[in-house]
Amino acid sequence: MLSLLAKGASSAKTIAVTGGTIYYPGMVQWDAAANRLIVGDQSCGNRYASCLYVLAPAKSSARITSTVNLEDSGGGQVCDLVQAVVYKGSIAGSDYDFCRSLPSTTYVWPFPSGGAPSLNNSSVDQAPVGAAVSI
Repeated sequence: MLSLLAKGASSAKTIAVTGGTIYYPGMVQWDAAANRLIVGDQSCGNRYASCLYVLAPAKSSARITSTVNLEDSGGGQVCDLVQAVVYKGSIAGSDYDFCRSLPSTTYVWPFPSGGAPSLNNSSVDQAPVGAAVSI
């Protein structure tokens, strides 16, 4: 379920998601500069993999316009990205890597292209579940 609280409204309205299926929702972030919604799926394609969807919102629906696949440092798809933050052409988040032999770590990827990480920490994260950006 996706609900929208429009500016000035007193209550949220549930809207339909079209253009694909979100199996296990994760993060949600509004990108005001691009007028788009970014939604994570912790079961992308109904498998053990995380991805992000870019949605174009309308009054009664939001349409999935693209999928952003994120790789771990070994070149495989990220397994469990619970929360991430999009900021200035990058997305940062932690992958609790339970489906591969890699340790859990925090990555930075290019956004909206995704793919291989541009940065990652050298230590092992202990059950990472969130991300934040401080300016």
